[in-house]
Amino acid sequence: LVPLLGAVLSRTRSHAAAPYLTRLLSNPDAAIRLQGVAGLASNGEASDARAIVPLLKDPDGALRGAAISALSSIGEAEVFDPIADLCTDRDRGARTQALSALSSIAAKFDLKDRLVQTLAGAAAAAEGDILLDLVGALATSGRAEAVVALARHVSNDRADIRIAAAGGLASLGTPEAAEEVADQIAREPEATVRVALAAAAVKVRAEGAMPALADWLDDEDEQVKLSALRALKDLSKTDLGLDREKWIEWLDRKKKRP
Repeated sequence: LVPLLGAVLSRTRSHAAAPYLTRLLSNPDAAIRLQGVAGLASNGEASDARAIVPLLKDPDGALRGAAISALSSIGEAEVFDPIADLCTDRDRGARTQALSALSSIAAKFDLKDRLVQTLAGAAAAAEGDILLDLVGALATSGRAEAVVALARHVSNDRADIRIAAAGGLASLGTPEAAEEVADQIAREPEATVRVALAAAAVKVRAEGAMPALADWLDDEDEQVKLSALRALKDLSKTDLGLDREKWIEWLDRKKKRP
């Protein structure tokens, strides 16, 4: 009877069902707890958020994700911190839900600076796939304050993290990361990352990367060559084609100018 009533009430579009749905949250059956959370997401109000917060520690990853979604839907600004604890959750689904919810709450309650601080702090201690997701969230934050954190990860051991960090820096396009981008371009071995870094070099105006970009014109990968050429043309406002020697000569002359 409990599962049936829970299923019915979870579809009821009335806050009158909230007290019963709240009682479902402590049921030993995860499926019933999930019904309660889903029902409150549809019928709950901000005052019901407190009853949902404990489920952020539920052993079931899907239930943690549902609790995050419900809190994002009905909660006020105070649910930001409890959800922030899950942006490094071991469950990819719950983690993705947390990152999405934090972005939504930050936009709704003008907490964008706090969002970047939270993501940057978590990224500083994270690694692997968790770090990749955090860097991705920083990259899409749209906040210039994310530049420092992204620049720190442009030299990560994992190529996909370096690509995500470079893409974020390119998107933000602020010159504070020019030195880090130039340094990584000088030592980057992977073709796919080189392409991303070349695009970032243009956006952050990393003129210090131009000698290494000129060397890439002799790379065996066609995409790397073309990406390097596009970056060189944009940074120099000059077009010397794919001839590496011409670019080296041009850079030498530029260096000697008073």
